[in-house]
Amino acid sequence: MENAAVMPVRFSLQALLANRAKRDKKISQSELSRRSAVSLTTINAMVLNKTAHVSRQTLDALCDVPDVEPGELLERQAPKGRMAR
Repeated sequence: MENAAVMPVRFSLQALLANRAKRDKKISQSELSRRSAVSLTTINAMVLNKTAHVSRQTLDALCDVPDVEPGELLERQAPKGRMAR
């Protein structure tokens, strides 16, 4: 594969939790971990965007707690110096 410009996919979990807190009761990372059965380490890595791979099972579990779709947990960012289409 060529070394093309890649639009990195980032997790928007922190923003989702913050927006959820404005609408409803705040959900902490610890509470999300407890309710989703996803480890706090995994959730924290996602919030900090320090993980490159997440299983479909993990995404499904995380979507159930705040009742969102997988696309709401992810966002694409244009490489620096380039506008997204």
